[in-house]
Amino acid sequence: MKLEDVVKRRLPKCVGETRITQTKHNDKQSLQEEWNKAVDEWNKLIPTVFLDKKDFIIDTIQLDYSDKKTKNKAEKSLDLIKKVYFYRKRNPTEGINIKEYEISSLLPKESTEYVGRVYYTKKSDEEERDAKECFRWWRLREDGVCMILVFDQEEFRGNRSLITGDCPSLDSCDITEVRSCKVLSGVWDLYEGPHYREPSYRLQEAEYRNHEAWGGSDSTAPALSVKRVTE
Repeated sequence: MKLEDVVKRRLPKCVGETRITQTKHNDKQSLQEEWNKAVDEWNKLIPTVFLDKKDFIIDTIQLDYSDKKTKNKAEKSLDLIKKVYFYRKRNPTEGINIKEYEISSLLPKESTEYVGRVYYTKKSDEEERDAKECFRWWRLREDGVCMILVFDQEEFRGNRSLITGDCPSLDSCDITEVRSCKVLSGVWDLYEGPHYREPSYRLQEAEYRNHEAWGGSDSTAPALSVKRVTE
């Protein structure tokens, strides 16, 4: 990064942050590989979007509140307590270290966690929004959340919205109607009327390029509400 960019605050934007386990993505290389795969898949999901993997910076941060030289988890927790000062009622102004037998058994089992962050280097607001949406989809997928990607034009074009729960009125989901969609996970019902009224269509995991693909006809109205099937 050039000094001029720093001075003028032309800095990479953080598009997402997530906690990661010690056994998964806890180093830059593995997180970078998983993110690159996610970007490729996202570009395939939305034909009008292209995110370049070169425009992202991946970082992992280790948060540790114990002596890093100590490897044993139990010793790490004790090491943490030994660095904390406690106060007794009879002498509230003097901090002391408590004895080992006074330490509660309810100590945290982990004293280290990792945070993964994805930064976007381009300056376009629209592309930054796409990057944030890609990150959100990626983490929701990792968590096993049911999702449907809806578009207000056929062939997966126009405005879009990634929906993860019931949406009685699409106005509240940043879109006005559904003319094509991709069910990414779960089972969903599309309704021609708001608030789950009028004819509905049950959709499994698949791509629906137009209303005919989900069973409608030439006279079928676009979907105006979406509901996740939980049965």
